[in-house]
Amino acid sequence: MTGVRPFLPAIGQAAVLFGVSVPTLREHLKARRESVHVEVAETGDGHAAGNGHGNGQTVELSLAEHFQRSTPAERLHAAQVIGVAVIWDSQISPLLNGGASAE
Repeated sequence: MTGVRPFLPAIGQAAVLFGVSVPTLREHLKARRESVHVEVAETGDGHAAGNGHGNGQTVELSLAEHFQRSTPAERLHAAQVIGVAVIWDSQISPLLNGGASAE
């Protein structure tokens, strides 16, 4: 414990902090949430169609789907957090060596 209390601003405080309107901030927060969860709709044959007009159910995106939806800045941040060596050794090197090893 550091004794430091986390700052969890209300939406109005966050809007002032970032210099945007509350509606703009809400719009961006909603888009961010939707980039992680995709609503699905039943197609009638029991399969899900991820068209965004769902029945309220959410589906977790796979890592690949989440990566595809990420911005370049988010991808860079992930590489910094995970580590370049880990990404190279687990994702790139196996493909360059002619195989895909999922350990």
